Amino acid sequence: MENYRHKSGEMYKSGWVAPPSEKNGGKDYITEERLKEVREAGINLMQPCHSSFEDAKRLVEAAAKFDVDVIIPIENTLKEDFDPNKIAFELEYYKNSENVLGLNLIDEPGRISFDVLDKTAKKLRPYIGDKLLYVNHMPMYATAGQLNGGWWSPYEEESTSDDYYDFLKSFYEKVKEVGLASYDFYPFRHEKGSCDPRYFEQMCIAKQIASEHDLPLWNFTQVTSWNRDAVRNMTYSEMAWLNNTSLACGVTGLQYFCYWTPFDNVETFENAMISRDGKRTKHYYFAQDLNAKIDKIAPYILDAKFVGTIPYGDTICAFPKSYAIRTFGKLDRFMSDGMLIGCFKWQKKNMYFVVNTSVMETRLTELTFKEEIKAKVIIGFNEFVFSGQVLNKPLGAGEAMLIIEE
Repeated sequence: MENYRHKSGEMYKSGWVAPPSEKNGGKDYITEERLKEVREAGINLMQPCHSSFEDAKRLVEAAAKFDVDVIIPIENTLKEDFDPNKIAFELEYYKNSENVLGLNLIDEPGRISFDVLDKTAKKLRPYIGDKLLYVNHMPMYATAGQLNGGWWSPYEEESTSDDYYDFLKSFYEKVKEVGLASYDFYPFRHEKGSCDPRYFEQMCIAKQIASEHDLPLWNFTQVTSWNRDAVRNMTYSEMAWLNNTSLACGVTGLQYFCYWTPFDNVETFENAMISRDGKRTKHYYFAQDLNAKIDKIAPYILDAKFVGTIPYGDTICAFPKSYAIRTFGKLDRFMSDGMLIGCFKWQKKNMYFVVNTSVMETRLTELTFKEEIKAKVIIGFNEFVFSGQVLNKPLGAGEAMLIIEE
């Protein structure tokens, strides 16, 4: 499996909802100044929700000046008579634009759409060369009716784990041109310090499906509040927790929802990283700091082979036992009030990614190895060499520590 990465070598950290045009934002925000601001936040990939070719072209060209890549949404992909030749000029432009990573076919398709998406993807491939074809999937708290392509109903229960596994499996068996697995799952709703109990189950199922099809896995970091009482804005430690628990479970690309605050329509939204009128919110600075910390560890994560995840203690929501591993490498025992240990092989060396699974408090994490080791350790912006058998470190809420054995 080859992980997608920015040409700089960075992990992809994308923002959904790009700076909008005048038609979509009341003012034209597709400017070099705004794309420079995107890059300064540590975002290196933009995913607009919709745009005309003219606006998409302006976005691509402004983004290119600041090394920001773009995934372009394509319309009419669910029509049986979709004809790429009608937009051949546009597709040729995207194919020849170095910073166009690929095309977004659709967001959250139902099972009834898989056949036509497969046909559309195959039609597009000769026009776009090796560009990525991207589809993002619904979360497992969708109902069975939604997974099949219908609407949510308050009278229908969430899908079961088997329903969801079969849904993802059938998609990637059918639509083979799609180059990575992606889903969104927004676990933080009301009470601070708790989250949706199926968060890790969702991630483990998606990672299993991605691995079975030799695909990288990307997921979403919740930023924005919508529908007022449904999903709330994040704290810094919650965003850190979402990023770091994802990496500990084998995710290799992060997507923020949202970068720019969408305009209210069927759903209503509150401030993302950038408000509707173009002002930076505190979440912009949260993401900027977190992205810089990810850049320190990403070269190791992207080049490593994911082995599995060890859960320990209070992980906020339960980690499914069937997906957990018990030990790895030279680990003998470990202690904390709660943590995840992502286990990797990097250049034939053991690598451990330890996450404090509290979003409320600093926790001491203690790892005891079977013998004395020497390792590079990275915590946030700090890096040091450890020698010994017992590694003791406090980690802030949602914070992580990367350990690479020498």
